[in-house]
Amino acid sequence: MAKSDQGAGNKARLVSPFMNTTDKCLELFYWMRSVDHDQDVHNPTQLSVIAMSEQLLETALVSASGSTVDFIRLFVQLPEGVHRVVIEGRRADLKAECSISIDDVAVMDCARFGMLFILSYKTMQ
Repeated sequence: MAKSDQGAGNKARLVSPFMNTTDKCLELFYWMRSVDHDQDVHNPTQLSVIAMSEQLLETALVSASGSTVDFIRLFVQLPEGVHRVVIEGRRADLKAECSISIDDVAVMDCARFGMLFILSYKTMQ
């Protein structure tokens, strides 16, 4: 979502196909810049991870808002069952300059995230 003074309240969505999310986790890294011209912003610029069921019911799993200096890790365990994973960026409702970037999105068994850390640590020694 590129920096712009246009489109207050607009959303951008990245939606996966349906997948079995039982025992799965999502990891991504994000960078966010938000300059809100009104300090009393009720709906600030926000990044959310949402699980969408086969009945198209949406459950917000985690949200982040506020400017970052560098890319921040976002990690969340996904619910059991079959779902689509939605990554949603939303601009503040008021006219504001903002941008959101995501990188290195991964969905895999939760236990494997720990294995990657252990393997990378062993190779560093």
